[in-house]
Parts: sequence; structure tokens; C-alpha cells
Amino acid sequence: MATIPPTQVSVEHVKAYPLKMFHAEGTLVFVENHRPVPFTIARVFGVSGVTPGALRGDHAHKECNQALICMNGTCEVECRDGRASKVFRLTDPGTLLYVPAMIWASEKYETSDTVLVVLADQKYDNADYIREYDEYLRLRGVPS
Repeated sequence: MATIPPTQVSVEHVKAYPLKMFHAEGTLVFVENHRPVPFTIARVFGVSGVTPGALRGDHAHKECNQALICMNGTCEVECRDGRASKVFRLTDPGTLLYVPAMIWASEKYETSDTVLVVLADQKYDNADYIREYDEYLRLRGVPS
């Protein structure tokens, strides 16, 4: 996958991909490197038990690309690039949302049973996080 310069990535690069779901006794959903995840997976984590209406994420990554899957419940994901925003509503495990590096993402957990699984192409590195929106805008070259 070609690398997009950090100041040129936009919310148009955030993509929702359908995942194959198999229904029998329960539901089986799977992802593989590069199908449809557009990167090699280095880390997987899950978030659950979040109070309905609470906001998580609310940051950007300098280099880390992520893919989000709502395994249960409902999660609304707002993605911003400093100029535009897009909102994605994840309601089942049949959708993978690709969020490239340098996109500001905020996840609003709408139900108490929401389980969000995140696939990342980098191991955890606190220095990769941009937690202040004004700093994010500065790095993107967008006037605040």
C-alpha cells in the first residue's frame, strides 16, 4: 500500500469494508492480513464495558494505521482530518473500518454491550499518539 504524506491524508481515505460472515450456530467473522485489512497486523486489542454515550479514542496516530470492528452493540466513529469529518455507524461485525494514520478518530459507545476490536499495524508506542487537537491541526498544517 502506498504511503500517503501525513498532510495529504483525508477522511476520504477512511474506508468501510464488508467482512465475510458465516451463520450457523452463531456467527463467524474473520479477517486476514491484506483481506480486507490493508496492512500487516502487529497488535489486536478490544474495548468493552464502556458506559453508553461515553467517548473513547479522541486522538490520532502519527504512524499507526488501525482497523475497527464492532463485534457487538453499536459504536459511532467520527473521523476528522482538520478540514472535513465523516461519521461511520458500526452496528455488527460485518464491517471493518480502516482508519489511516493522521486521522483524528473518536468512538462513541452507544450501548452497554458494545465490544470494539481494533487491529493495528504498530505495537503500542505512547509517542505515536497525538492527544491534543490543536497539536494535531499544527502537525497537519491546518490553522486552528
